[in-house]
Amino acid sequence: MRLTSLLLIPALLLCPLLVAGCASSTPPSTTSTNTSVYFDSQVLYSPPSPVVGTLITITFTIANSTTGTGNLQAIPYLITLDGTGVTSGLTSTMTPNGQTTTSTTIQISTTGAHTVAVVLDPNAFTGFVNPAANSETVTITVLPSSTI
Repeated sequence: MRLTSLLLIPALLLCPLLVAGCASSTPPSTTSTNTSVYFDSQVLYSPPSPVVGTLITITFTIANSTTGTGNLQAIPYLITLDGTGVTSGLTSTMTPNGQTTTSTTIQISTTGAHTVAVVLDPNAFTGFVNPAANSETVTITVLPSSTI
């Protein structure tokens, strides 16, 4: 087996949940101890009182506390619903001391209280997110659809 094939195997194993990204044949360093990316606000959702089957927009803002001249590449994220992954993606690139806001939609098909979590860099692939502080949760109460 060629060395380049061996280098790609970890990258492929680390990215099965991502919708996009990981297209590069050179994965980012995983040895960095720089945990410069953090949640800059709580996870928000709308509409405020969703009903079963409606699209719910999940919004979160993260910040980059690094200094320097280079941009920080996109950070992978995973959205879970009651502990199960429902969608994933990549945030936008951030400038030094910058921030980015990401929005995505989910749909919940049962009534009641549900826990939605946003997990940054779920596979600790980038080395820029502290694994002990890489998630934020919000409880969303879904109402039954109105019957007329």
